[in-house]
Amino acid sequence: ITGFICNDHEIEIHVTNCSKLTRKNKRLQQNKIPIDVAWKISKKITRSHIIHFQVIDGTGILFQITKIIKDAGVAIINSETAAKKNKEADIRIKLESVSWPVFHKIVEKLRPLKFVKEIWEESPDSV
Repeated sequence: ITGFICNDHEIEIHVTNCSKLTRKNKRLQQNKIPIDVAWKISKKITRSHIIHFQVIDGTGILFQITKIIKDAGVAIINSETAAKKNKEADIRIKLESVSWPVFHKIVEKLRPLKFVKEIWEESPDSV
């Protein structure tokens, strides 16, 4: 089975070969964060995560983002930023290996920041 966290904070679960998953995946992949799905995810399981943001560009954005990550006790392995049109910017941050509860806590604190337009997780293989 495969799971995703959607923008509305709901978790969507599909069997791996679900036809709805295949159709939706191409169109909505950026808006969904893939997650390991199990009845009980072990807190011992860790993996690296890449968080990708589309933000309204401004001063202090990186400070606010990195402070949330630092306060969670997580190291940043790599980061990239790029200015876009219309005062927007892209930010990609690769985190050290962390458990799902730690990653979820970080995302839930980043999501409500007023400058964040979109936030999603990229596959660690895409770096």
